[in-house]
Amino acid sequence: MQFIPKIFDSLSKGFKEDDTLPYRETLDDYLDLLLPEIRPWSEDLREENFFLSKNWLEVNDKDGVGDTILHVFNPGGEYMRITNGNVKRGSWKQLNQNNQLILDSSAGTELYNLAFLDDYFFILTKHGNYYKRGGKKYFVMGLERAIAGLTWREYVEQFKESHKASNNTVIIIAIIILIIVGGFVLFSVF
Repeated sequence: MQFIPKIFDSLSKGFKEDDTLPYRETLDDYLDLLLPEIRPWSEDLREENFFLSKNWLEVNDKDGVGDTILHVFNPGGEYMRITNGNVKRGSWKQLNQNNQLILDSSAGTELYNLAFLDDYFFILTKHGNYYKRGGKKYFVMGLERAIAGLTWREYVEQFKESHKASNNTVIIIAIIILIIVGGFVLFSVF
């Protein structure tokens, strides 16, 4: 019965009082820290309603005022990259139902893997080891109306906080199931 304390230890992680993120230098470093915990809550690219016809604001950790870049994925494979109001058109398509996305734009044709997707956050990684040669590891976007005006560090906090409530709900459900199963086991013995 030694596994019971381990279950409660892992379940209690969701109820911590001090849940502040340790300091990291870059957006990629924060995502490396958060994604392993939050990834189970991600949707798949097959569920197109989560990303189609929405304004996705690009997030980066460059200091100072940068360009405002929106990405729009429309039905039928139309892709738009809008930089400070200037529109460049391209196309997108999902590759083999593998949570991979091909973006074809004036910058070229690129293959991305899905890192995370929900109603408010859309994070991709470029396929291969592109980031090891000086590129960014993550292509980070957030729903424009939800993250407009946030700094990249505030984006990270929003990302973490938006999934803390979901995690606590699952923990509560798991505890209730454990109590019910324990009750059945206890009553079946008598």
